[in-house]
Amino acid sequence: RERERDHPPAQPDPQDQSIRSKVYAISGAIPDASYIQLPKSLSQNLCLVGRYVHVALCVQPGKIFMLHCDVAVEGGLAVRVSISNMYKEFKAASTWLQFPFVQEHCRWTLLALDMHAILSTYLNKTFVGLKGLRLCAAMLVKNIITSPTLFTPNSCPRELAFPRARVGAFEPQ
Repeated sequence: RERERDHPPAQPDPQDQSIRSKVYAISGAIPDASYIQLPKSLSQNLCLVGRYVHVALCVQPGKIFMLHCDVAVEGGLAVRVSISNMYKEFKAASTWLQFPFVQEHCRWTLLALDMHAILSTYLNKTFVGLKGLRLCAAMLVKNIITSPTLFTPNSCPRELAFPRARVGAFEPQ
C-alpha cells in the first residue's frame, strides 16, 4: 500500500484532444517505478493467444519508455520481449529479447508485434500465449489488443483507430 501512495497507478486522462479519445498517461522519472502491469499480480496469467499484440501509444519526447511482453512458449517456458527507446541495439538471450524503438517526433503510433514471428525468428521457439504486459513510464496509451489478425490503419477496430486524413496507401515499417 505504501508503494501505491508513493507511485499512484496511471489514471485515464479525460481526453487527448489530438486523437479525441481517453488515454492512460504513464509518467515518472524512473521507468521501473512508474508503470501499468497487466495482470496486476505476477502470479496470474492473461492467457491471451492472439499472435499480434497491438498497442496504440504515444511516447513522450526526451523521456524513456519500456514495454515488456511476457510470453509463454512451447515447453512451459517464459520469454520476455521488451521494446524501449533506451535500447541502442537489438540484444537477445535464451529468455529475453530487447528491441530498440526509434521515433524522431512525439506522435501517436499503432505498434503491432507479431509474437509468433519474433519468437520463431530470434529464438526458434513457438508462441503459446501472452502471459502479461508491463508498460513503463513516459507514454500515453490509448488501448492494447491481441488478435490473430494484423490490423492496418484501414482495418483496425475503433478501439485502436486514430482520426487521420485519408492520404495514400498504408506502408508497414
